[in-house]
Amino acid sequence: GKGAELARLVARGFDVPPGFVLTTEAFRKALISREAPGGESPGTLPPDIRHRLHAEARRLGGPFAVRSSLVGEDGRRASMAGQLKTSLDVAAGDDLEAAVDRCYASAFGGPLSVYRSNLLAEESPDDQSPSLAVVVQRMQPSRVVGVAFSADPLTGQRCVVIEAAAGPPDAVVAGRTNPDRWRVDARGVLVESRPVAGAGVLDEDRILELAGLVRAIAADEPDPVDVEWCWDGDRFWFLQARPISTLAGQ
Repeated sequence: GKGAELARLVARGFDVPPGFVLTTEAFRKALISREAPGGESPGTLPPDIRHRLHAEARRLGGPFAVRSSLVGEDGRRASMAGQLKTSLDVAAGDDLEAAVDRCYASAFGGPLSVYRSNLLAEESPDDQSPSLAVVVQRMQPSRVVGVAFSADPLTGQRCVVIEAAAGPPDAVVAGRTNPDRWRVDARGVLVESRPVAGAGVLDEDRILELAGLVRAIAADEPDPVDVEWCWDGDRFWFLQARPISTLAGQ
């Protein structure tokens, strides 16, 4: 889902850091390889997947962001946010391979296993096995990072809610900082501004520009969206877009 949505954003002309996806088929092959007698030891990838991974990484150029994308994640029923492994500023070579393996391993973590079992028990009691893809993107240098919602995630009101901070790429999504917060109403008017200090990390023109881009992303989606973004001082880049699980389908 994560890779497919990014591909749709690229096709629609939004700025997305270049990257590639190791598909669920690669994940399945890795599991089979490890389970087979004499197969690959834990912590390594099958040779064909390893070769393709490093070839694509050389083509793309690093460093990389490596993100898990579980089938069923970021859907209408639940987001599973924070349950899977993300690695940032990953170098090419062995470090990249290890980051992919950490993504694979995170699909079998204890908290996620319990979460998925409870979520899927009613729908597919006979199939509890995870299916995982991995999104590998070139790290995008940024001055400001954040998230934005195309509707208020608590009330459903049609507006754009933006949270932003200067800091590491996952400063806001990982809850590592207290972000600035703005609200732009459906008319495109800035109606709420709550910077942590001073004027905030974005000026009003950039806030309204971002709000317009988020509305444009949401316009082609069936549900209100939660967008992860960064700003490099010149333009906004989009790192992820997914349904707001509290509002999806309503």
